[in-house]
Amino acid sequence: MSPRRRPLRHWHEKTDKLAPDAHLDWLKQQGFDKKEVLHLKWLSKDMNEHERYMADFMTVYHALDRWGPGTKADTLRALQLLLSPPTKVVDIGCGKGLSTILLAQNTQTNITAVDNEINALGQLQRRIEE
Repeated sequence: MSPRRRPLRHWHEKTDKLAPDAHLDWLKQQGFDKKEVLHLKWLSKDMNEHERYMADFMTVYHALDRWGPGTKADTLRALQLLLSPPTKVVDIGCGKGLSTILLAQNTQTNITAVDNEINALGQLQRRIEE
């Protein structure tokens, strides 16, 4: 299987070990109750094997502008912590592109935005055009 098509299981397992509660805490901050958060955790455990995962993801997230943890301030802080300006950025899981646009506004770098949700990329494209 090519690296582009390989499941992200290893990445998710590593992330879950390093920061197991970060995403769940963010979901709770967005107003989801414990039952909804646990359901999403169960679905995302093997997200590449659950056909319902993306449908459920979109049900939960479609109305939100930001689809993951972090804020504008977090993105700007991360840029400040870099020792030198980036020459290339890959925004993996860019969602609707809030961080992508922010990076474009605050750097002089080439940015590649990637997401597996085609509608999110369409919304990013519209933001770029605006």
